[in-house]
Amino acid sequence: MYSNMNIEVNKKDLIHMICGTSPSYEYYDTLREWGVGHYVGGFNDKWVWDPDSLDRLSEYRLEYLYQLLTDEDEKRKIREDYEKELDRTLPTRDEILECEPETNNIWEEASNELAKEIDVLILKQIVNKMKIDELNERIKELMVEQMNAKKRGDSKEEIELIIAELNVVKSIKDKFVSFDKGEKKVNINLYGSVVLNDDVEKAILIEMKNGYEKAIEKFTEANATELLEQYKTELGILIKYMPAPATTEEITKYTEEILDGMENVAMNMTKDVISKVQEKYPEASGKLISSIVKTRCK
Repeated sequence: MYSNMNIEVNKKDLIHMICGTSPSYEYYDTLREWGVGHYVGGFNDKWVWDPDSLDRLSEYRLEYLYQLLTDEDEKRKIREDYEKELDRTLPTRDEILECEPETNNIWEEASNELAKEIDVLILKQIVNKMKIDELNERIKELMVEQMNAKKRGDSKEEIELIIAELNVVKSIKDKFVSFDKGEKKVNINLYGSVVLNDDVEKAILIEMKNGYEKAIEKFTEANATELLEQYKTELGILIKYMPAPATTEEITKYTEEILDGMENVAMNMTKDVISKVQEKYPEASGKLISSIVKTRCK
């Protein structure tokens, strides 16, 4: 149950409340990733919510989404902290909207950029916290599972499997926290984002998967049987936490979008196109991308 101003609401109420909001443009990418609606351009120029898709989200995630869209106190605090950091006062969104572009277009443009930075900080604070909190909840669940398994007298293998998942989830959480804090051991500039969006999350998990695979190679060469089995088990668990790989259709569509923004497409551009596509979809086949480039060459 979500509680705000001492009013308790259920999941259905939360969905109705979210559908009554109009999200900022800066949140559209995140909302698209969650598949909870779509943007209608042109004369309408608005975000349209999909209640059925919202219903598929956990109540936990709906609570954070509603906070992201409505928690003015939290947004105000982030804004004030950012103003202190910049040592100047930022224009409010109302001031930006009231600005007359023809009289001071430069001021309006600069103000909009600052407002976007504020939105990104809000998104970072709430979305990153949500994903880290979800992992903390899973860690608590696994610790309870481990304790109950011992009480029931479960087999050593069953308990070790719970411990292995606990180790994996703690490692994922540590990586997410490092990213959120901007620590050097995680690439904060990944996709130019400070928000734990789906692309960043996927890249971090792929980096972890590569680390496990390299360690398994070393343990195999060293005949370190115990560590080898431990890492193989943990790798299998990590893979279950990874998002499903991109489909051929998704990779093709993204490659086409990149090519649409290029002039005079030629085969000597293939390497750059592959690099750009694999930033978003590391598992994308270079052969597939190359074939798409070939069809666009004049």
